[in-house]
Amino acid sequence: MNTPKRLLLYIVSFITLNIFAFGFSNLIGWMLDLTAIIGDSQTQNIAPFIAAIIVCFPIWIFLWRFLNKNIHSFPNEEYSTLRNLYLNLVNGLSLLFISLSIFELINSILKFDSPLGSFPNLIVWLPILVIHLKPAQSGWEIGKKRIHEFYLNLTFISSLIILFISSVNIISNIFDSLLIIFIADNLTITNTSNFNFETGNISALITSLILWYYSWFLRIKKINFNFKTVDISIIAISQIFIFLVSIFAILAQFILLIFEMGGDSKDSLYKKIEFLPQLISTSTVALVIWAYYSSGFLKTKFRKFYDIKSNSIKWVYRYSFKAISVIFLFLSSVTFLTFILGIPVTLSEEILISSQRDWGFEYLSASISSLIIGILSFKYINLKISNDKDEYEHKVQRSYIYIVGIIFSFMLIGSLITILTIFIRDFISWSFGASTLEIMRLPLSFVFNSGLILFFYRKDIRNRLRNNEDFSFNKKKIKVYSLNNLEGYKSSLSKEFEIKSWSEYKNFKKYKLNEKGLKDLIKKINSLGSNDYVVFESEREINLYY
Repeated sequence: MNTPKRLLLYIVSFITLNIFAFGFSNLIGWMLDLTAIIGDSQTQNIAPFIAAIIVCFPIWIFLWRFLNKNIHSFPNEEYSTLRNLYLNLVNGLSLLFISLSIFELINSILKFDSPLGSFPNLIVWLPILVIHLKPAQSGWEIGKKRIHEFYLNLTFISSLIILFISSVNIISNIFDSLLIIFIADNLTITNTSNFNFETGNISALITSLILWYYSWFLRIKKINFNFKTVDISIIAISQIFIFLVSIFAILAQFILLIFEMGGDSKDSLYKKIEFLPQLISTSTVALVIWAYYSSGFLKTKFRKFYDIKSNSIKWVYRYSFKAISVIFLFLSSVTFLTFILGIPVTLSEEILISSQRDWGFEYLSASISSLIIGILSFKYINLKISNDKDEYEHKVQRSYIYIVGIIFSFMLIGSLITILTIFIRDFISWSFGASTLEIMRLPLSFVFNSGLILFFYRKDIRNRLRNNEDFSFNKKKIKVYSLNNLEGYKSSLSKEFEIKSWSEYKNFKKYKLNEKGLKDLIKKINSLGSNDYVVFESEREINLYY
């Protein structure tokens, strides 16, 4: 069967299936609607639904049986792209309607409403999913699984996003209510308006947990999908970034409150810390997700929840973590210098005359917060990877240095252009003053700190640009054969040399360098079950590692 014909059949099958499902679900909804049965709604309202079922269901049944029968005549059809696309589109659509039904069911129960409205789509689309799911998986054994990978991946990512948002909202509402009870002024506990727990968030959380469990535990975790390591590394690094940013915001706000403690602010305590619920809930959820999905990338005291086989992806994750730490340290230095440059502006005559003195403590609080987070996160990631060096690190490190050099070079160039623009503008208009320094202090901070970063990485960048060689190539290359005695010195050797291979052996035996020793060696090797052994001469002896 040619491709245009197959395409036409799958399109017609998909359309008729959806029309039938729409009509059948609406018919079930009408039957479950008590008001319609009593007579509030007219019977003719169900006519289009019945017509859709009568016309489309037989067509879909015929095409579905024909297409399945066609597999026996054309075996390759079972694994064709068109068939897999059709199956996974139906599966994705089924899962969407089932999820919405579960959400409506849970939400109606929590609101003490009738759950009957959630049943129609569930009754119709659940059998459709069951019918199409098994054929969609049939091509995995021969590697035809990319479309199903995408379907599962989309389900997994969507469920995790909804899980994150709903969890944050629920925890935030709980914490905000506690703050209102214990801190807010003129509050009575009987004021139920303060406990506005939306049932939609709870329903979304339960639904997303079901979807996440289905896509992750029942499907993705059990199958060695190619996308898994990449996607999970992105999830892990995004969650640690969200966590660190949330902690940064909390620290910065509290430090700013300390600096402004002597001010004339008339805001209540609740108003001053009303930012806490959202930030604490965000950081908590992000930390939990990160702790789970980072277990495959870092050696921790906790057990690994899954394995990451790609060492290169592991190092991409680790250097991404390190890059986040560098960003916080960079931000700390930029904001601190901006604060320092703002002091002369604050003490200038222009400011004194206008009585609009602003010390810019928000810059100082941001600097202190980012410094704390930058140092702690940098030490943490270095501690985790210090004893886990391998050849993949150098490859990822090379790209890391390239990116650092490019980003901060452009940042330096852009900041210099900004400074020169401000200078030329004020020079032409002859309007130098405190306002000039006020505008220039942020780009000046970027110039200084970008230059500092480039200076710090100057040797690595120079080695990358010189003959396009990696700095590790300048190191002496060694092969290591260890009896597990050198394992503790692996980190030290990696710093000094490029380790081309690291082979570990459990046993070592010596033989005399003569005919008898050679025969004993041959006999020993032939008796071994392993296929990996090393033989080399040492003075008048033959050494065997196995």
